[in-house]
Amino acid sequence: MPEIRSRVRPWRTGALWGLSLGLYFMAPVAHAEQGVAVLGVEPVGVPAPVAARFSAALKEHIQRTTGYRLVPSKALEEIKLVFGCINESSNCMSKVGKTLNAGLLLWGRVEKRKQGGLTLTLRLLDVRKKRIRKKLKQVFTDREAAAPEARVLALAAKLTPSQTATLRLRCHAEGAQVLIDGRAAGLVDAQGVLVLPKISLGLHSIQVRGSGFRPFTQMVALKAGQTLDLQVKLVAKVPEPEVTPPGITTPDLTPETPPEGSSIWKITFYSSLAATVGLGVGLVVNGLKVWSLEDDKVAVIDGLNLTNEQRAEGCALAGDGLYSDLGDICDQGKDHEIIQNVLIGVTAAVAALTGFAAYKTFLSSGSTETEEDEEARSKGTRLSRWHLTPALGPQGASLGLSVTF
Repeated sequence: MPEIRSRVRPWRTGALWGLSLGLYFMAPVAHAEQGVAVLGVEPVGVPAPVAARFSAALKEHIQRTTGYRLVPSKALEEIKLVFGCINESSNCMSKVGKTLNAGLLLWGRVEKRKQGGLTLTLRLLDVRKKRIRKKLKQVFTDREAAAPEARVLALAAKLTPSQTATLRLRCHAEGAQVLIDGRAAGLVDAQGVLVLPKISLGLHSIQVRGSGFRPFTQMVALKAGQTLDLQVKLVAKVPEPEVTPPGITTPDLTPETPPEGSSIWKITFYSSLAATVGLGVGLVVNGLKVWSLEDDKVAVIDGLNLTNEQRAEGCALAGDGLYSDLGDICDQGKDHEIIQNVLIGVTAAVAALTGFAAYKTFLSSGSTETEEDEEARSKGTRLSRWHLTPALGPQGASLGLSVTF
């Protein structure tokens, strides 16, 4: 009975690895919990215990909202004195945020109204961008001010909404198990649908397992407030034919020898080639995004009643909450510009590795003979071979390339 040998195809493994690397650079950056420092609510003509209840409600909201992490901090009055932020300017308050190692600062002021009741003003500062992200104002009657927690929580939810997403999965296999990052998340119902809310943002591995089907796995990237529809089609398993051996044979327990020489360079070549293609696609997609943002910036500036000197300032016009739409577009443009520069450098490095691996695989005369080469020689088949011959003489250096069949 002839021996059946399983031969590893290195180029398939390398190609899959390379494409995964390319998709990694194209995928958005995973979102981690953002640190929020709640500086509290400053009382103006209001008893301090009343302002303390407002501050406690803000901290409670941050602690129980997905996507945020409460950063310890001092009271707003003490912060303003220590850092000299008497007027609460964005530049000064951003220094406070950096000192506290917080990404966002949340603070406010509660004032007594002449007509009765209280006025609560809240501000949310983006520390890195040094500008007010949102500002809200709410009036409380005397009755509402006696128990303000519910209304403060609702108001804070508008400033810092939950950083989650929803996955709506559709599959024809009723009862199929769905796993997110290796953890069981639920089963597909009789209608072939499974809705999974409140999933954290960023990259996740989605796996679907059904009886009699091959496992399905896919990486997804979730954004805040997104509802992602994922259509899954499971492939049925093909039963393996039963083979009755003529006799009992001793299995070959000899460990498989790892690939050496040109096999390693062949794996490297296909891997880096696939990675280069993936990175190239990422460059094109991100470059188109940069161009689109530039067009949006020009459209926003054209829509504003500005002088020629102001138009020339471009993104410098966005500051301290002015022209917030222009500020958002400029911030996105800077982020994509950084990603584009990183992609260019990584693509160049991977492309250089691809060229070197191609030389070592197909041109280098020191490449070791693979199993395919040995099999071809045993059948008397002539193999083509590339030869690269360097030469150095009085007229200069040269490089000769020849092919032997």
